[in-house]
Amino acid sequence: MSTTHVVRDGECLKSIAQDYGFFWATLWGLPENKALKEKRGNPDVLMEGDEVFVPDLREKKIGIALEKRHRFKRKGVPSVARFKMMSEGEPRKDLPWTLDVGGKRLEGKTDANGVIETALPLGARSGYLTLHADPEEVYAVAFGDLNPADEPTGARQRLRSLGYECHEGDDKMYEKALRAFQTASEIDVTGKLDDATKDALVKAYGC
Repeated sequence: MSTTHVVRDGECLKSIAQDYGFFWATLWGLPENKALKEKRGNPDVLMEGDEVFVPDLREKKIGIALEKRHRFKRKGVPSVARFKMMSEGEPRKDLPWTLDVGGKRLEGKTDANGVIETALPLGARSGYLTLHADPEEVYAVAFGDLNPADEPTGARQRLRSLGYECHEGDDKMYEKALRAFQTASEIDVTGKLDDATKDALVKAYGC
């Protein structure tokens, strides 16, 4: 039976689609979700309270020969985790990292832009990212939990990921982080989440 799913904290379209047995692109392309698609623009960027239409699952029938072995392969679209490691506006390049997630350990080095990009195990929701610096740094990370950039919560998430200290509930630190980011991005330094700052955050973070 079709339903309207109300987005909860920590969800994205990929995790919702997986829970209902769909590819995320199927839900994203439905006419019933056109308004949401136009509003958010990115399936990884939803806000708690957004509504996603989910249709009925349709049964697929295929004909097969009897008394033979048949192999079925489950299709899937892997999710990709992307981090950009920065410090005071400068990329942290060639830094070894490990990501423990879904019972697996992934590893590599940040690229010239300080970026970590890696495919995730199916169903991954959280994990621990370790930067092998001096001293070693360990971060608890949640996947799919990214709010829109024009929301203060989404701006804070991106600022922290870009290396700016910005704790929840500390408005003075948030304004300081915005000013530092605006200075590094060479845009008007207002300490406010204006359109220019939102666009710069999306460009710097990648979404």
